[in-house]
Amino acid sequence: REQHGHMEKVGYDMYVRLLKSAVDEMSGRPVLPEKTEIDLEVDAFIPDTYVPDNSARIKLYQNIAGITALEEARELNADLRDIYGAVPKCVLNLIKIALMRQLARAHGIEKISLKNTGGEMVFKDMTGISDPKFLDLVTRCQKICSLAFSDRPRLIFPLGGRNWQAVFENMYKFLRNL
Repeated sequence: REQHGHMEKVGYDMYVRLLKSAVDEMSGRPVLPEKTEIDLEVDAFIPDTYVPDNSARIKLYQNIAGITALEEARELNADLRDIYGAVPKCVLNLIKIALMRQLARAHGIEKISLKNTGGEMVFKDMTGISDPKFLDLVTRCQKICSLAFSDRPRLIFPLGGRNWQAVFENMYKFLRNL
């Protein structure tokens, strides 16, 4: 009865997610962030000059939001090229951001941001960075990023004379290689 009351207060879907999270935590399995916050100052949209039909553009936004794997992103990119011609950089950025969100969430990254000082990926906890593959990748990419610790682990991508698009691309490639 008490659980039923909690379920009514938060809604069934949220209740199931909270319950799964609690069970995962008690079982020692990593608890992934609910979603990854993305705050990137790059052009990422579908211009109406590229996809003039509103319905098709909305459907395309939905398809992009549903990307979960690199192969899906590649297929969508190829389809866009076949249907509409060369894919503008702002649409490519949008596809990359959708994939980044999925990859980041899978590795326990809560937030990805790109500001005037550079890029940053903030991890939920130490779980995401304890994988030897992650540590090896950080070592191999030390010219473009570094690991920092404050309240939570962070991967820093400084501008270092690069433009924002270059830092964005480095962050994207890093996530793809995880």
